[in-house]
Amino acid sequence: MKYLMVDLHQRFLGSITQEPPLSVGDTFATQSRNYMVVGIQTAREPDVRSVTVIAANSKGRVAKSPA
Repeated sequence: MKYLMVDLHQRFLGSITQEPPLSVGDTFATQSRNYMVVGIQTAREPDVRSVTVIAANSKGRVAKSPA
């Protein structure tokens, strides 16, 4: 399944291909960051979904913003 990643402000972050399919609460890593899925929306294409993600640390917890 192909996913288009967006942040909470609906800004495009990139795309990934992931098997098995993602669910809300799942964490995954890209080359640069770890993310947690907070929402999944269907896209126009049947095999593409849009996922809303937030940055997470390596243990799957929400990463703190730098002060």
